[in-house]
Amino acid sequence: MANLFFDLDGTLVDTLPGICKALNEALAVSGAPFSYAPREAEKLIGRGADALVHRALRELDGPELFGRVKAAYLPRYEEYQIAGSAPYPGLGPALTKLKATGHRLFVYTNKPEKLAKELLLFHFGDGLFEQIEGQLESRSVKPNPEPIFAMMERRGLSKGGSYYVGDSIVDYETSVAAGLPLILAAYGYGDYRGEWAQKALLVLKEAADIAKIPL
Repeated sequence: MANLFFDLDGTLVDTLPGICKALNEALAVSGAPFSYAPREAEKLIGRGADALVHRALRELDGPELFGRVKAAYLPRYEEYQIAGSAPYPGLGPALTKLKATGHRLFVYTNKPEKLAKELLLFHFGDGLFEQIEGQLESRSVKPNPEPIFAMMERRGLSKGGSYYVGDSIVDYETSVAAGLPLILAAYGYGDYRGEWAQKALLVLKEAADIAKIPL
């Protein structure tokens, strides 16, 4: 049986609509002259809320404007994240099947931990994931592998039979830092033309394919 550590945005849940809406409103109320179409905003996702805001501000990025935009963004995203998101088709039943056959499921994401837990509870219910680790102010974000190591140590898990499942180059970097093979969710937000994408152990074209992989 496998231990599967999942990314969230672009891997478990399509959160792009809520992120884009919250970001554009935050930029507008903060006086930043930028706005983003969904596919443009997609390229900003992956390294946490701070990186999202820094990238969105481009050449205007600076401490004062960054602070205003981030302060405006986080509460708006919390408001919009449920309505502005949906699990990828077929993923819920696939994960339920994996868990029922003895696989152990975890989440490690750069989304703020409180929001990650709320979102996953809404879409997947309680008990599917053994532990959910998200972004905390007290530690660096992915590709920092320490939360994965902590989850494994707590449960006596080994790297053998453990995998990281994600959709972006940040997830590849996390898998390398943790010493785990990458299962690439190629239906997500990443640009899969890079050499890094060719290093994945397995490539999932659709979310439901997670139930078919030989673990």
